[in-house]
Amino acid sequence: MTYVPYLYVNLTALCSFALLLLAFLASKKTSEVRAFIVMLLACILWVGGSILMRLQVVPGIHFWFHVSIVALFTIPALAYEFICNFAKLKKPYSRAVITVGTVMIDLLTIFDFVLSEPVGAVHADGGIVFTYDMKWPIIVVAILALIYLLYMVKVFVEIIHKKGKYYPGIRFIIISCAVMIFGNMIQILPGNIFPFDALAGIFFAVFLMLALYQKHMFHLSLLISRSFVIFGGLLICAIGTSFFVTIFRNLLMSLFKISSNGAIDIVILLFALLLDFIYHLLNRVVDNLFSHTSDHSRVLQRFSDSASQSLSTSVIVEKLVETIKSEVPVEEVNVCLASREGYQSFNGKHKLSTRLFSVLADSAYVKYFENTNSSYYMMSDFRTDPLYRSVWKNEKILEKQMSVACVFAIRSKNEISGLVLLSEKQRNHRYTYLELDYIATAVSIASIALKNAILYEKMYREARIDSLTDTYNYRYFAEQTNVQFDEYQKDSLALLFVDIDDFRLYNQIYGTLEGDHILKTVADIMKQCIGESGSVYRYSGKIFAALLPHYDGKRTEKLAKTIRLQLSEFNAKPERKGMQDLSVSCGICVSPYGASSAKELIEHADLAVFNAKNFGKDQINQFRNTDEANFSVSDRVAHVMEKIDAKSSPFGENMATIHALTAAIDAKDHYTFQHSKDVAIYAAALAVKIGFNDEQIAMIYEGGLLHDIGKISMPEMILSKTSALTASEYEIMKSHVNNSIDIIRHLPDMEYVVPIVIGHHERWDGRGYPRGLKGEENSLPARCLSLADTYDALTSDRPYRKGISCEKAASVIEAESGKQFDPELSAVFVKMIRSGELTSLRSMQEIN
Repeated sequence: MTYVPYLYVNLTALCSFALLLLAFLASKKTSEVRAFIVMLLACILWVGGSILMRLQVVPGIHFWFHVSIVALFTIPALAYEFICNFAKLKKPYSRAVITVGTVMIDLLTIFDFVLSEPVGAVHADGGIVFTYDMKWPIIVVAILALIYLLYMVKVFVEIIHKKGKYYPGIRFIIISCAVMIFGNMIQILPGNIFPFDALAGIFFAVFLMLALYQKHMFHLSLLISRSFVIFGGLLICAIGTSFFVTIFRNLLMSLFKISSNGAIDIVILLFALLLDFIYHLLNRVVDNLFSHTSDHSRVLQRFSDSASQSLSTSVIVEKLVETIKSEVPVEEVNVCLASREGYQSFNGKHKLSTRLFSVLADSAYVKYFENTNSSYYMMSDFRTDPLYRSVWKNEKILEKQMSVACVFAIRSKNEISGLVLLSEKQRNHRYTYLELDYIATAVSIASIALKNAILYEKMYREARIDSLTDTYNYRYFAEQTNVQFDEYQKDSLALLFVDIDDFRLYNQIYGTLEGDHILKTVADIMKQCIGESGSVYRYSGKIFAALLPHYDGKRTEKLAKTIRLQLSEFNAKPERKGMQDLSVSCGICVSPYGASSAKELIEHADLAVFNAKNFGKDQINQFRNTDEANFSVSDRVAHVMEKIDAKSSPFGENMATIHALTAAIDAKDHYTFQHSKDVAIYAAALAVKIGFNDEQIAMIYEGGLLHDIGKISMPEMILSKTSALTASEYEIMKSHVNNSIDIIRHLPDMEYVVPIVIGHHERWDGRGYPRGLKGEENSLPARCLSLADTYDALTSDRPYRKGISCEKAASVIEAESGKQFDPELSAVFVKMIRSGELTSLRSMQEIN
């Protein structure tokens, strides 16, 4: 074989390029990696062609010379392409100029206008060296090379100006280009035969790879077996280092004056140690650079399956954190989701975040993602970016406290819908590209699932939120009352009603816009006072409700006082000078003490707020089951009737109206008049027996007096008929219920008896009228009135029949228990009949 001086340098360069190419061909392809692979191919053609030319391999010097020199002249253009891809710069004009210039140089080279085919000559040491004859068109190459250099410098200046001098990898790229230029300049010095250009090429490729690695732009996938990669690497290294055997042998012989055989033995030992070192090095490289993605793929697939099946942001975020931590030994993962103010740390049901914090929408942490298409950035890299200077001091403190190492963007199309902040890894280990790529994939999967979940929750929320006050609406209130009543049966659940006093008048005076402002104000005050302790709902136009788990009556009253105090402070504001003061009436009911069902909880709280308004407004009233525990049933009924007739009572004004109506019906049908009084007393007595308070008893009593008021509109021939009613007559008679409601709804402040009156002909089995309510769908007071009405009708003489005995009436009610009547109420009422408690009420026929 022809001896070529310093051929080992070229062979080392070729082995280095081949190893890098082998690794990057198996890596994940990005624009930067593709550009690097193309440049490695050009380097292999350049150095390989040079070696084959010097060895004069077929098809000859002419062919391999052109392969080598064309590849060499193409490398600068490929390097510029790589740099633009690396820094995410488009530069279409400069790229076009460099591409055209490179094509021109390559054509001039192919047709021998720049360099002539090299001529081999014997060197002093007996080796063959080649000399080049440069022609005048080399000036064109020099000019184009200067243009390349200026473009390169301009790009570096732009990168440093925009991204900072510490932009990841930029220093390695600048060094690699400087080394390459310097090596080729030395190479063309007269008399030089050492391949400085090939040596510079090794450093050039290695430094570019380090730039990619520093910016986490690649990882290597093991597409072939581990053994094959290690064996192939060892073979390439063995072939490359074998050319050094003779050199080291001669060096040992000259330095240490040992025999040729001894020198060979030492060289063989060193060669074996070198291969052992390379073997262990390749093992480390395979373990650290090559990705074993099968486990990651399975984990990500499981996460994708579970996330796609969930419409809960808390579940998805929880699964995301678990997925990240299962494969990456990270200390802490914090997820921030978009909110009105920016990005709020997500503290889900299982307290995923260790702290609560927020990132502003215009924060530099977010702007970096908006300015780039990156899916993540390392904090160590971001701190070198000029944008980092705009980070607020408190944000930097939080970043330091949380030891944030990298930040990922949760993207929804072009919007940043969230951030994932990862702390340092355990033992302060560096994040690998494989780990970052794994996390980026998990975050990408989560972004799709979160988009659907957020959209669903937004629609879910809008369906349950009052758009004016930003509180929950009545629909959600009705749903949550049932849910929370069941959930806190063994604890306590308070319901607070807040009714704005004289709101209709306020609207008439100041207009609906100011009225809307007041509604928002009251809602905001309630939300501020309640906080996370409960939830606020807009129950109706001017009434707000609050469900308060774990609250008792005393604590709820204290909260109501705080709300009224806050409203007083609102009234005292200078801008409200001269305007009517706002006040609220509050009603409270606490289960299980004040209600045995969710429906009763609402009814009793509504009754409490009604009483608060009737006692003069701007009051707090709490529903209590029993006021006078020591009274007998008859005494308690008499006591309530006295309270009703008292002028100081909130019912006092209503009783005058009720007396007038009952007198009117007495003039038309004395039986109906007497029947109404009896039913009112019996129903009130039953209310006493089941533990109702004075306000409820009074309400039932008034409902009893008015329940048949609609019969005023009935024809006298039907009311006084001595035989059974025909079907058509019965339909007319049934209309008295709706007629009663039509009369009552026109009475001032009497709407509270409507549910009682309208439900007194409903049945437990749902076959009653006028609405066909079933079971507890009908109000408890109405079910009490139904029993009293039937009992009095059975025991009283009617135009078409005689009344039956109390015992027979009790038997009839027992037979209809669970059909027409509430079974529990029936049992209590029958017991009252048979104990004589209702008989003792016969004397209470007069309404005081």
